[in-house]
Amino acid sequence: MYAWIITEDNLYHPEHSISDEAGKSGPRGADATLINGLGDPMSDIYRKAYEFRMYDDDGILYYTGRLAVKGLKTEDPGEYVLMAPLYDFAGPSAGATLIKYTNHPEWDIEY
Repeated sequence: MYAWIITEDNLYHPEHSISDEAGKSGPRGADATLINGLGDPMSDIYRKAYEFRMYDDDGILYYTGRLAVKGLKTEDPGEYVLMAPLYDFAGPSAGATLIKYTNHPEWDIEY
């Protein structure tokens, strides 16, 4: 079980953007406890979550966020879970093509 949240919309500018995507979470039907924990920097879920950044193919930073995984039995969440924020949200909605995980360059995935 996993969930992700966008903590910063790096493209958002109040004068030029329609909406700020910070706070967007997924996947649809994700565990509410995980989502709520990801939104609270004081929670254990937030502190144990993995920070990620998503970029377009020109290297422009689009979004920053966090991924939480519940019941993980190994150190590696797996490609499907690691790619979820990019596949579920940033790729289709904004054209992001790369997700990078802070302190885990071995998890970087290009879409």
